[in-house]
Amino acid sequence: MSKRRITDDGVEYIGTPLASITEAQLAALQEARSALPLSLESLSPLLENILAAYGEVTRAATDLRGTTEAAIILGVDYKPNSMDFVLELKEDEQKAPEMNPHYAAVIEDLKTIEYVRSRTDESITRAILELVLVDRLNQLKDMDASRRLLLSAEVPVSMKYVDERSKPILLRGRADWALGYGTDKRNTGSLLIIVETKPAGSASVGMPQMLVYMAAIQDARQDQTNKTVFGMLSDGTNYTFACLDNNKRLLISRIFQWLFDRQTILRHIDRILLDAIQSSPHTTPVKLNNPNIYGYKRHLRGSWNFGEDSDDREEEGDEDDEEGDLVDVVERNGHIFLRSKRSA
Repeated sequence: MSKRRITDDGVEYIGTPLASITEAQLAALQEARSALPLSLESLSPLLENILAAYGEVTRAATDLRGTTEAAIILGVDYKPNSMDFVLELKEDEQKAPEMNPHYAAVIEDLKTIEYVRSRTDESITRAILELVLVDRLNQLKDMDASRRLLLSAEVPVSMKYVDERSKPILLRGRADWALGYGTDKRNTGSLLIIVETKPAGSASVGMPQMLVYMAAIQDARQDQTNKTVFGMLSDGTNYTFACLDNNKRLLISRIFQWLFDRQTILRHIDRILLDAIQSSPHTTPVKLNNPNIYGYKRHLRGSWNFGEDSDDREEEGDEDDEEGDLVDVVERNGHIFLRSKRSA
């Protein structure tokens, strides 16, 4: 076995190295480390030691203490307290379908039971958010999306950045939930929406962490036409929505409270789910060969205000090359449907 010596330049081997590792093998080790099942968690220290021996430095997404710091590290355009970076859902006379009354009653109980109110961990928040997400997905009534959209918990997400000393750093963590298509939650490029939860009263501290996961998804989708990623952050009482657009600009909504803004929160979630469906040719048949995918940014501006100067921010390739089977979102008998405009 070879000896190691730590130097300013990293790990220097003395004698014969343990083994030669190719870039592909190193990538496989990184993937194995980030996706270890609970039954094999005991192998994590071994993988960490092997990767450390080859000079890789890792950092947990939870180490980032501010959204501005995370934005700088990730190369994301973001300025706090600027109206140019505010995400706002446009007014719509159409109300979101009400929640299943049974789910709504359980949520109310979870918020008022004395035992629950004394808890300070994330488990109660996750239970509330899971009820909300399952209810809104059920409201879609889009059968193909129901078959293809996968809501996964504890999703491993990672991406690399280069620090001020030009050293590659691997940022990694686990998103509380991610919604995407396909059957493998480890396929970051197939994810569409990130949902992050925090204990009651501490929702705001999760924004840097959620931004890491959104940026990692966007990085994995570089070869796709639409790279916009949405996120939702909540402590079960307060809800904040975010969007990372194709130009890596982070937009964040105001904070909504479940007690006073439930209808608005449901509208945001419904809209994000529907926009995620329309952004991908994998989630609904009406999108196959649909040129609306190439005008997705224009489609989003029909529902969202992306900052105060959103109307002036035209991106290259934003116009549709041709008229396609554009999609309407319609509500009927309390359920949400997708409908081709040409067939309407």
